Amino acid sequence: WFSPGLADTSEKAHTPVAVHYSALSFIPPPLLPSGLSTGLPRQEGFCLGKIGFVAVIIPCFSCLGATSPPVGQEFSLAVGEMVNVDGAELSVEFVEVSEDSRCPTSVQCVWAGNGAVVVRTTTGAGFAEDTLHTNLEPKVLHLGEVQLELLSLDPSPETPGTIPTVSYRATFVTRLIP
Repeated sequence: WFSPGLADTSEKAHTPVAVHYSALSFIPPPLLPSGLSTGLPRQEGFCLGKIGFVAVIIPCFSCLGATSPPVGQEFSLAVGEMVNVDGAELSVEFVEVSEDSRCPTSVQCVWAGNGAVVVRTTTGAGFAEDTLHTNLEPKVLHLGEVQLELLSLDPSPETPGTIPTVSYRATFVTRLIP
């Protein structure tokens, strides 16, 4: 930020400065520091401009592509993805993998290990965060009249080591509880 009135008493400190911050063109003039100009003509009102319009609208378009699987249909989510389940008052978000001790396919293990998936669910009763497991309990959440089951966590580790978070996909299914 340019701040007029610094302790610099040289002649250049008193020279008017026109600073062009095109990235700040979406900030209304009253929010800019005193003496700072965006380099754009001053207009009444608030206009986002082309850059601001694109930045605001693109995230909304990504919401339009979200799927709404019906109850009973399997669905897969990447970390950070969320779906609304059609036919149930339920949304499911894959928050993170909190544990992945599954046995790599290139190794013989005494125990298969476990993958733990944190999910955030929202129902008419509110929201909650729970952990579902691949080999331990619970594998199923009971959410009123609907249950959510973790079917798998992919990819399976091939060698010992860490799987990047962006590579994980969890597969779930919902069922109505009679």
